[in-house]
Amino acid sequence: MNIVGDPALFSADEILCQTARMTVAIARSKPRIAQALSLRARVFREEFAPGFAEQAGAAADPGSTAADRSDPASHCHCAAGSLAQPVALAPVRDEDLFDPWCAHLVAIDNRSDRVVGTYRILTPEASRQLGCRYAEQEFWLTRLDPIRDQIVELGRACVDPDFRGGAALMLMWSGLARWLVGQPYTHLMGCVSLTLADGGKQAGALYRQLMPAHDAGECFRVWPIHRLRLDPGLVRAAADPPEASPAVPSSAGREGSVGAFMVAAPNTGQNTGQNTHQSTHQSTHQSTRHNPAPGQAVESGPPEMPPLLRAYLRAGARIMGEPCVDHDMHCVDFPVILPLDRLDVRFRQRFASLAA
Repeated sequence: MNIVGDPALFSADEILCQTARMTVAIARSKPRIAQALSLRARVFREEFAPGFAEQAGAAADPGSTAADRSDPASHCHCAAGSLAQPVALAPVRDEDLFDPWCAHLVAIDNRSDRVVGTYRILTPEASRQLGCRYAEQEFWLTRLDPIRDQIVELGRACVDPDFRGGAALMLMWSGLARWLVGQPYTHLMGCVSLTLADGGKQAGALYRQLMPAHDAGECFRVWPIHRLRLDPGLVRAAADPPEASPAVPSSAGREGSVGAFMVAAPNTGQNTGQNTHQSTHQSTHQSTRHNPAPGQAVESGPPEMPPLLRAYLRAGARIMGEPCVDHDMHCVDFPVILPLDRLDVRFRQRFASLAA
C-alpha cells in the first residue's frame, strides 16, 4: 500500500490495522502525537469553546519518556475529595499531565498522512505509576478496586468532522481490539459527555431514560464528585463549589469495602483479539462531546443520545452511575464500563474481520 507523507514520521508508528483509506496505529513519534493533540484541540475548541478557551498556556511534553517525567506524586493527588490539578492547555494542542503516560491510538488518513481520529489509552500499570486515573478527578471509584489492575481507561476520543459517519471510529475500535490481543485486561472504562448549555436538562432526562435498563449494577457503582441534580420535576446543574462534599451514599463503602464483587476471568488472547470497545473515550473523556450548533437554541423534548454513547451501549457497555458535572469544560460526563466478555457478538465478528 502506498502511503503518502513523510516515511520517517510514519515508520515510528505501531500499525494495528489498515484499509484503503485509513491506517490505525499507536503513535510512537513526537510529531505524530502532536498531530493527535492538535486534532483534539481543534475538535474540543469547536464543540466546547467556552470551557476550552479558558484553559491555555504551557503544557507538558507529550513525547517524553518515563525517565523524563517528574515524580507523579508531585502533580497528581487523587485521594478522596481531592481533584488532580490539570496542566494548562496550549493554545494549539490539547494536553494535560496524563498524556505522557498514555498510549495514543490514532487513525491516519492515508492520502494526507494526517491524524483524523484519536483515543488515548491509560493502562492500569501506567495509572499506578502516575498515582491515579483520569476518572478519579470526577468520580469515586472505590467499588472498582478489586479489578483496578484489569481496567483500561480510554479517553479524549475525537474524530475530524470530515471523517465522521462511523468508519473512522469503527476502525479505531478494530485497532484497539488488535492492541488488546494477549493482554490481561478484562474491562474498558471511559466517559461520554453532553453539553451543559441547557443547564443539564437533556443530560438529566437522558440519565432517567437509560436507567435502569443500562445500569452496570452495584458491583460497578461509582459516584460523582460534582453531582448533576436529578430533581423529579426540574433537572438543573449542580451549583456546589469545588470544595463541596461529594454526594456518596453512606453505604457506598468508600474505604474499599466492596462486599460480593464478581470479577471477570482474565481474557484469553483469542477472546481479546475480537474485543474492542467499549467507551467510549473515550475517554477518556471522550469527545463525543455533544453540543448544539453555535447560536442554536436548545429545544425541549425527548433527550437526544450522543452517537458515541449509543454505539457503546450497543456494544455491551453499561452506565456505572450518575453523571458528573465538569465545571471546567462546561459539560456532563456519563461513566461507562464494558466487560470484554460481554461484548456483543455482532461487534466481535465485525472487529475480528476488520482487525485481521
